[in-house]
Amino acid sequence: MPSYALNLDNEVIYASSVLIKPKEKRPWFKCPACENRMVFVECERKTNHFRHYRNSDCEFESEPETEE
Repeated sequence: MPSYALNLDNEVIYASSVLIKPKEKRPWFKCPACENRMVFVECERKTNHFRHYRNSDCEFESEPETEE
């Protein structure tokens, strides 16, 4: 689960800093490795993270998870 992605200006965005208000349009993010679209996942059980929008063979997706 990647903890960061790039915004459309190629700036690094960390999942811990993303704030999305209810009913707000979700911003676009892209993978630093393959540049395909990523989505922000707000998660109560695990840490917030990014994932590829569609299935991907990108190795960035298999970034090791951190221990909780």
